[in-house]
Amino acid sequence: MARSLTRLRYAAALFVALPLAFASSALAQFAPALTDVAPRSVTGIRFRFAADGPMRGGFGLAGERLLFGTETRSLYALDRNSGRLLWRRPVGSSILSTPAVVGARAYFTTWDNALHAVDVASGREVWRRDLGRTLGPNVYWEYYVSSPMLADGRLYVGSGSGRVYAIDPGNGRTVWSADLGARVRTTPLVTADKVIVGTMSGHVVALNRADGRQLWKFATVGAGQDFSFKHNDTRSVVTQPTVAGGIVIAGGRDGNIYGIDLRTGEGRWKETHDGGSWILGLASDGSRFYSGSGSAFIMQGADPATGKELWRRPTGNAMFGGLALAGGVLVSNGSNGNLFAYDAASGEELWRVRLGDMSLSSPLVADGIVFTGADDGSVYALETRTAPAPKLDRYVYSFTDEPPASAFWFKPELLTGIRGGFLTSGHARLGSDELAKALASPTSEKGRRIVVLADTRLPESVGEAQLRSFLDGGGVLVLIGPDPLIYSFDAQGTPDAIHEDKATAAFGLSPTDKERDYGYNVSIFTPAAEPLGLTGRFVAVGSNRPAEVSTVLATDRSGMATAWVKRFGNGGLLINLPLPRNRSIDLSGYVDAINLAVVRNSPALP
Repeated sequence: MARSLTRLRYAAALFVALPLAFASSALAQFAPALTDVAPRSVTGIRFRFAADGPMRGGFGLAGERLLFGTETRSLYALDRNSGRLLWRRPVGSSILSTPAVVGARAYFTTWDNALHAVDVASGREVWRRDLGRTLGPNVYWEYYVSSPMLADGRLYVGSGSGRVYAIDPGNGRTVWSADLGARVRTTPLVTADKVIVGTMSGHVVALNRADGRQLWKFATVGAGQDFSFKHNDTRSVVTQPTVAGGIVIAGGRDGNIYGIDLRTGEGRWKETHDGGSWILGLASDGSRFYSGSGSAFIMQGADPATGKELWRRPTGNAMFGGLALAGGVLVSNGSNGNLFAYDAASGEELWRVRLGDMSLSSPLVADGIVFTGADDGSVYALETRTAPAPKLDRYVYSFTDEPPASAFWFKPELLTGIRGGFLTSGHARLGSDELAKALASPTSEKGRRIVVLADTRLPESVGEAQLRSFLDGGGVLVLIGPDPLIYSFDAQGTPDAIHEDKATAAFGLSPTDKERDYGYNVSIFTPAAEPLGLTGRFVAVGSNRPAEVSTVLATDRSGMATAWVKRFGNGGLLINLPLPRNRSIDLSGYVDAINLAVVRNSPALP
């Protein structure tokens, strides 16, 4: 059957109000936003690119080029609009940083403590600078290295050697360096006169931006602890600090978030998520700061002046990568393979997208496109819009709780699995008694109603008139097997007649032309299906005339439509996405495709 290359999964909360970003970010990498366009809903997948290995850092943009590195030692440049590979350069060491792009050059650091400068157009190396030898053998959960930050003609970067460097970007020569005595994995926070980093010894240090002289050094609680305490790293500061209102906000693996006076280095406040979870991502928009947690599995908005919590949302994921802010929307990746978006002011989850694997990288928001990467080597470009997605009230229908042994199309055990897959994805169950009531209105107080017909039988109370009225009112019906409307059944559940005129009356679809290449034919998804995350091929029985549907998602060898979307009045949709009749598949890709089809075919809300 069809493969969903993206496996995008929208959570139920997403469609109770489908849940991106502005400033900087987290860990040893950072996640800037290159636009203030608010990505309040995802409308499709622009492209997915398969790199040679996991992506753990972030992205750099150089005009139309998208740059990123992989754990498997390659730097890539893609066309940001199409995902086409422009060049790939092996560099000999893992790239765990975010490239800084300035003019015709890109700068990035590698695991072997080297700073590289390459030509953006070709990937040719311009210069390479050794940043010293890593201090100590222990690199517990160190997934990142310090990313270079460019300000006023200098590159500022930390190193595993314990030094912070100011580098001339033209030739790679040192302007100054400061020895902090412990590995520096944080990306520097650069202010008007300071360079601020965290160290693996549990300190936050401010250096004079002009000459590298130490201005202040703040000790976290973790600075007094070692690995024997909880047999864990409760010492290091690996998250890039952020600043708001004269307060430096820093998070540690000791489980605390600190507010530090930018001028003096004096501690102003200390807060925690749960007393022990690592702080793995920070960002600020001036009025609030935002933090992502490790094992506490939360995202939080708080007051930078006091550290007091303003909102908190459970994520079900450790938030390893950097946070991005654009237009009042906060975006972050999760270790369970989710990409999240929250309203920065309220914390409301706007949407969540399921990626193909866990993600420890930092998303980038640029001109309404969200770029992100995952550990399976996939790089995604997601299309968004500023309007919120419609709220959805989602259901899956099955005729009985337990399908009969004589189930007509799908095997009985598959019907149970199909229903369970939709229930797990946030659909509520409808039985025979509830279906007619649900179809009586295309909306509810929860939002626009979607009904997946996951059975080949309909109750006698439901006919073509009810289904057509539901569609014309703006409801969404989803067919995943043969159209159940056209069959009647005997007492044993065996079909005893076919009534194709009912499909014509309800859906405006002509009877199947059985003489035209009918049977188990291979279908291939069309380019129109790619934004829904569907590519590849599947086997289907039956087809429709392309002219009778609105969007053809797949065709057989005769050019007939085997998967499609048909639009009705007031935004009503009939979606046909056939599932295999004799084997189980991961339904998440199909659930996501259905949700994206609804968003793409819904008018933008004010």
